[in-house]
Amino acid sequence: MERIVVNYFSGLFSSTNPSGDQWQSVLAAVPTKLSKRRSDFLDSPFIATEVKKAIFDMFPTKAPGIDGMPALFYQKYWDTVGDTVTQACLRCLNNGDPLDKVNQTLIALIPKVQNANRMVDFRPISLCNMTYKIVAKTLANRFRLVLNDVVLESQSAFVPERLISDNAAIGFECLHAIRTLKRKNGSLALKLDMSKANDRVEWGFLSQMMLKLGFSNHWVNIIMSCMTSVSFSFLVNGEVYGLLKPSRGLRQGDPLSPYLFLICAEGLSSLIHRLIYCGISQDSGVGGRDLSSRISHLFFADDSLLFVRASKRNCGTISRILKEYALASRQVINYEKSALCASQSVSISEASVLARSVGVQLVKCHKRYFPTGNFLEAENCSSGSFIWRSLLWGREIIEVGSRWRIGSRSSVLIYSDRWIPRPFSFKIQSPPVLSMDVTVRQLMSPSGGWNIPLVQSSFVFEEADYILSIPIGSSQVHDSLQ
Repeated sequence: MERIVVNYFSGLFSSTNPSGDQWQSVLAAVPTKLSKRRSDFLDSPFIATEVKKAIFDMFPTKAPGIDGMPALFYQKYWDTVGDTVTQACLRCLNNGDPLDKVNQTLIALIPKVQNANRMVDFRPISLCNMTYKIVAKTLANRFRLVLNDVVLESQSAFVPERLISDNAAIGFECLHAIRTLKRKNGSLALKLDMSKANDRVEWGFLSQMMLKLGFSNHWVNIIMSCMTSVSFSFLVNGEVYGLLKPSRGLRQGDPLSPYLFLICAEGLSSLIHRLIYCGISQDSGVGGRDLSSRISHLFFADDSLLFVRASKRNCGTISRILKEYALASRQVINYEKSALCASQSVSISEASVLARSVGVQLVKCHKRYFPTGNFLEAENCSSGSFIWRSLLWGREIIEVGSRWRIGSRSSVLIYSDRWIPRPFSFKIQSPPVLSMDVTVRQLMSPSGGWNIPLVQSSFVFEEADYILSIPIGSSQVHDSLQ
């Protein structure tokens, strides 16, 4: 078992050495965004208060690394150890002291599925040495302040003053627009999932991306020293095994990793942005004719949504861009978890052909949340967005103030649903004399209309009158909520 773990991650964390030419195809689309003033801010000497803030920003009892020290120890005994820890961290940050001795990392394997029996079913979580984590957190606190300058609006995760729920809301609106679009030239939504996204990031590509965006050599060297000085051992059944020097990948558990992945993903975002907004292809995105209001892509950490007009040419262009990005960054798309949906004006046969040309499955819009098409019967799910959970919360308020309008073939439950025109409760209060799963349809006569004797014998006088006052719609009318 130990040998399998070490061999698997030795391959996963080993660079495939993409060439400079492969980087250039992506870097050519990336503009320099960081100003000289902001770059100078990053390069200014670190001070003691930044180190203290970093340690006190950490969750006290997160799992410790190989040194066995959680953040709580440093926070509680800061008056005793603070000066020593601060000076050690500042020597690394300002003087370039090597990080090798404090960058030994334990990898804990967390199963992503029940009964995991393959290495791909485990998520590697890095338990970093606390001294290194303080250094990285101090860097991350500065790094995050300039992300708004260099990351496009299509990425909202981990960027200050942006919420990932914003992209979720926009994504729902775009999917709704695609689902209801009836114009001749339909649209597609392509959902992409990156396999082992953090683990495959090539350090060379990452450093070139930072330089192209405008980060200084000094800053890039500090960040890369945090990457290249790491060594891994693996925690298997409570025992430590192996010693591995990786040559690529970002650690899940390193404070810098979320921000560095944004920089990596900015390469793909820039390729798509150039495609649409720089005249190469304006036949993509969702929105109006004005390019400034058109949405072409949204990123959610290692997931992404792309929006294009439905055509073989556009699908071919997207495939070419994805290959360019994959060659430069070595990111790999998980086609089993990726999917495509199309607007109503695109036939199922045409949409199937387009999905196959990209290599993904064809699905219906919104299938994920309520496959039956009934919002009131939809269930929450662990991966539901903030917007979706808010809608479900609001549904309870809707249900309190609403009732069913009865159709001619009503499937409304007599005793548990809200359907009689009585204020406030809208529910039957009479003692049940019929089965609890009987529907309102059973109270109707075969010839149409209410079965008056059955209604009068099954309910108290007041409720019988309420029921008989309800007009029954024609054979074409279904139940509706009002």
